[in-house]
Amino acid sequence: MSNLSKGNGLKTLNQALDKAQINKQQTIKPSQKLDVTLNFDTTVSMHGYLEDVRNQLNHLSQEIRQAVPQAKMGVVAYGDYCDAQTTYVTKVLDLTDDYQLISNFITQVEKTDGGDFPEAVEEALYQTNQLAWRLGSRRAMVLVGDAPPHGVIDSLQACQYGHNWRDETQSLDKKGIKIYTVQCGSNPDTKRVFQEISQITNGIYLNLENMSDLVDLLISICMKEVGLLAEYEQKLKTNNSLNPSKEKLLRQLGSGSDK
Repeated sequence: MSNLSKGNGLKTLNQALDKAQINKQQTIKPSQKLDVTLNFDTTVSMHGYLEDVRNQLNHLSQEIRQAVPQAKMGVVAYGDYCDAQTTYVTKVLDLTDDYQLISNFITQVEKTDGGDFPEAVEEALYQTNQLAWRLGSRRAMVLVGDAPPHGVIDSLQACQYGHNWRDETQSLDKKGIKIYTVQCGSNPDTKRVFQEISQITNGIYLNLENMSDLVDLLISICMKEVGLLAEYEQKLKTNNSLNPSKEKLLRQLGSGSDK
């Protein structure tokens, strides 16, 4: 082999190695600051989903903590205005990296009733606007529920604390907070407004077909935000944990489609 051929071969190899290293650096971002909130409807029809999250809290916290050491998580539990005298309209845990605190909050937060069909989604959005988001962090909110906010199928006067879901969503968008809306069930009014909320903030609307997929979906959203979605999908495949409905959700996350 000529010296020229050897030189060209070495150059090609070095270029390939450089490209691989660049791709690795672009994909794996362990130092990325991620601020993410879980906004969860705790009314009667959602109690089963809340229990599923509680049963997999160790899995949820372990995956996020290992992959994104600088992640902080907040939780906004919400019911409806009729719950104010018995439990709460909203109950909030500000962004924190104390996973024991997060676990305790989710485990101990009371379930609510809800009353009529619309729930206080607008209050959950308002409370999320008040959280201590870090400067320079990637910011995401995950909204999980089966009912629309007040002011969609009823009057804006039903928003008893004077907060409008669209105004709050636009305010979150101005803060650079991307909203992933996760609809449980198939109510068309919920779908319409959840899609609009995600679109306003350049987020993604997702319909949850299987309750058991929820925790891995929450983890996958965090992984997407820091460029590790493909790695997590491969981990699910290796562990034989990627069922068809979960794979569909990950395809939507990967493509950015909310169809």
